[in-house]
Amino acid sequence: MNKRSLIFSLILSSVLYNKAFAELKSTEIGNSIENSYKKRIKQEENLLQESFIPYGEVGTIFTIYGNSGKYKTATSHPMLYLDYNFAPQWSLFFEWNRLSNIYSGDYEKDSNKSNHDFSVPKGHFEYVHKNFFNTKAVWRTQVGARQTNFFKSSDDKYWTWISSSVDFYKYFPRTENFEVLQFAIQPLYFYGSYVKSSPNGHMNHAALNLLTQFKIYEDFKFQFNGYLSKEWYNGDFKVDKKDEMNYFAIVSWLEYSKNIYQFNEKTNLQFNFSTGFDPYIFTNNSEKGWKPTFWIIDHGYGWLWPAKLDSDKSYSNMFNAFVLPQFKLTYNHSQDLSMDLFAQVKYSNQVWGSSQKDWKLQPQGGISVTYKF
Repeated sequence: MNKRSLIFSLILSSVLYNKAFAELKSTEIGNSIENSYKKRIKQEENLLQESFIPYGEVGTIFTIYGNSGKYKTATSHPMLYLDYNFAPQWSLFFEWNRLSNIYSGDYEKDSNKSNHDFSVPKGHFEYVHKNFFNTKAVWRTQVGARQTNFFKSSDDKYWTWISSSVDFYKYFPRTENFEVLQFAIQPLYFYGSYVKSSPNGHMNHAALNLLTQFKIYEDFKFQFNGYLSKEWYNGDFKVDKKDEMNYFAIVSWLEYSKNIYQFNEKTNLQFNFSTGFDPYIFTNNSEKGWKPTFWIIDHGYGWLWPAKLDSDKSYSNMFNAFVLPQFKLTYNHSQDLSMDLFAQVKYSNQVWGSSQKDWKLQPQGGISVTYKF
């Protein structure tokens, strides 16, 4: 199959060349559910304030990924981001990621090398509505865009999307050991195309998603997201001349976080842990070489996905499962400025597709600086 005929939405076309990435920051491991919940609560509180002062944070994170057994996955990954609430109902998020191979040489001919050489700027505006038909549900709308640059003219693509979610978490009772943090229904549409005219074509994606988060016991949090999707392909985005694809994806993980040592009032050591499916996908009519779309990847947990696609035969399901413990040292210089040092090991399957196998350990580590304003 010609590579250009693979649907471009598949992992931002990154897995096509053994590349893959996701939105989660390395500093959020074990804490992503709690952080996203606190952010949503703060935005809802903004609606009740008589006077509003804009606030946000900027940060940079630098992560190094090592090899995964025999698979050469060593990668450097700097990230810059801005998260800014500039009005009671409006927020802006912008992020730029630049991944680079640590190894040199021909990646496309070596199936054990994972080529992570790309740049991704992306951003979105989010609007929190004041009410949803006079109910307790929280209504949010998001409009965003992103562009990918793989430093080859045929690989450059862009996406635009719009989504609207209605969160019913306030209708669920709380107990000492169980709390619903999110229970939202999200209709979604995105459109994608090549940046340049050759190759050409476009695709459309429509989905109805279920987004849920739970506090289940003390320091444990659980997330289960389900994505029911349909895609239509045009031109070079078709797979074996197929015009459309239906699938259901699960992105789900369990998180744990605990402060294990307080050095002083400014410095502490934290143990974080996460495990889950990233994702588990079911399709009704998959073809050889089919992979999940960029939206699923972008909302997954880990930045480096399986290094190899097993596509000798058609398959109706595929998954990436992981276990990821982390130690993170945090230094709070002030209420506004902080720095993190983190070290972690990821255990996951390096082959997926018609089979999921080659479970390997991958060391990871890095540093981050965050400034809140």
